[in-house]
Amino acid sequence: MLPGLRKGYQISDLVAPKGIAFEGEDVGALKNMNPMGQTITDDLDVAVGSTDVVFVSYVPSRYQSLRKYALHALFMAANSRKEIHCFLELTNDEKEAVNMACEKSQTSIAYYTFAVCDDKIYDLTRLHKFDVPVIYVSEEVPDCDGYEIFLMLAEKLSIEGKNVLAISEDVYNTFLGYECMKFGGNTEVGNQIFRLNILTYELYQAKHPDIILIKLPHPLMKYDDESLFDCGGTAYILSQAIPGDGCIYCTHAEVSGGTYWETFNEGVIAKFGYPIICVNVSNRIIDNAGDIHLSSLRIPENKVISRVKDMRAINDIPFLHLYNENDMQELYQKLLNEYLELPYGVI
Repeated sequence: MLPGLRKGYQISDLVAPKGIAFEGEDVGALKNMNPMGQTITDDLDVAVGSTDVVFVSYVPSRYQSLRKYALHALFMAANSRKEIHCFLELTNDEKEAVNMACEKSQTSIAYYTFAVCDDKIYDLTRLHKFDVPVIYVSEEVPDCDGYEIFLMLAEKLSIEGKNVLAISEDVYNTFLGYECMKFGGNTEVGNQIFRLNILTYELYQAKHPDIILIKLPHPLMKYDDESLFDCGGTAYILSQAIPGDGCIYCTHAEVSGGTYWETFNEGVIAKFGYPIICVNVSNRIIDNAGDIHLSSLRIPENKVISRVKDMRAINDIPFLHLYNENDMQELYQKLLNEYLELPYGVI
């Protein structure tokens, strides 16, 4: 999220509890990545006291100790007359207490929540068409940098002067200027397809984008018999509601060789109607020695770059590491040449 945040703010501190990282360490170390030019602090008191705006991130409820830390930071900011942007899910009692603290100290606070699915029945007689490229971002397994790539690509397209309609289920989108939409539905599949089509078309009419970028909430297909995810169900529904032109596929660093990717790409085209534009290789690898299925660890970034080079030599599909500026430029140029600047337009 750093590129998007840096557009509007000077970031003074990234705060994490003691034990998450070392004081003064670059944030890239959290994912075993190259330095990103922003260090971490564990001194919450000093960080909150010396800033104007406090950004409290979302924490899944299963991480109770981290949630308590975030809640403590929220109350500290509420009592300190700061501008607060809160992405943490709160109970009614917690929210009431925070609001009282903010009112007492004259602190402004904005709450951000995940989009919810309505129960409205949509017109089932028409699917609207989109006369701009639709690009999907998907992952092989969760935490393969899919959301990061989605944000980085949206930012790159915007910098290059393209009007981007970027949509995903992620709670931070609204703050960053993108769209947060709930893709799942409480009704039968047909109504879900029309609902997603209409909601996206309304955004399309309002924004008049040059390109639509959609981050899938689940992997494109099941990984194995233990990691089914949604078996590609959401991806298929979206492919019918908003037909895609291509997919950026984010995989872990233990990439398969041989003819795997050619066969896999043919399967993606047959099932979803669009090809894989490129494969982004993250520095995540599956830790088969772990106690939890699909537990993982992060290898050094230079090893990923070496693996990408090897895969490029034996595959027609471009293999990229999109944290690399040159690779991101290569992807942008490919989108420009093949989707955005067609000499005769879209047929």
